[in-house]
Amino acid sequence: MLKIGIKLWSMNIEVLSQVSDMHSRDFFDYIELYFVPGTLQEVENRWDGLKIPFVIHAPHFGHGFNLADENLRDSNFKIFKDVLRCADILRADMIIAHGGNGGTKSEAIRQLKILKDSRVIIENKPRLGLNGKECIGCTPEDIVEIVNECGLKGFVLDFNHAVCAARSVSYEPLEYIRRFLSINPKMFHLGDGDYYSLVDTHMNLGHGTMPLTEFIAFLFQEASVTLETPNDFSKGFRDFEENRVFFNLLLDSSLRKTN
Repeated sequence: MLKIGIKLWSMNIEVLSQVSDMHSRDFFDYIELYFVPGTLQEVENRWDGLKIPFVIHAPHFGHGFNLADENLRDSNFKIFKDVLRCADILRADMIIAHGGNGGTKSEAIRQLKILKDSRVIIENKPRLGLNGKECIGCTPEDIVEIVNECGLKGFVLDFNHAVCAARSVSYEPLEYIRRFLSINPKMFHLGDGDYYSLVDTHMNLGHGTMPLTEFIAFLFQEASVTLETPNDFSKGFRDFEENRVFFNLLLDSSLRKTN
């Protein structure tokens, strides 16, 4: 049975009561919590009280964590220590990390080896980051090398990132995704976006041009899938509820095609 996750940030403590209610109504199975540096106290005092399964997402370059940058080694190690503590508190069995950007793959591998933890998985990336710099881990070959060299648990396949990476090298996106599937992702990220863009965009399901039905057909029966879609919390969880309903319609459509 598919497991569906919601993506939240550790600073989103204003929605905790609604999160608990949504989980009790089976709108999602787990929380993928992006850890914002400096929020460890909120994790310990507030998020732990939910008693909901968690996957932890380490910070990215936007919060000063960039494994590809040798100048950030010390600060990366300090931040990652808190990431590990966050995972311990919330009893998470997976920690997602980006390979970073603007640096080198060898540096990302070097730091991941030092930060080694059995729960870490790497996420595939677009070739170009939002800051215009080249990302580490945009090809299946890079992911295999990083996983093997660092002894990681595996990787998370982000469909949108794979599409952007494919466009950057003039490769047919769905075929590029099949290459990633051949190396057995541990979990998935799903959202809508611009199917022809080189840069990642996060849109609600049905608001972009991604071939979502085809993406869902790639999922295996026991997959964990985080819906990486925008949430305007001024509307409560209406955005996520609508995305969840849309996902179910896509899933039903995909199942009818295979039967």
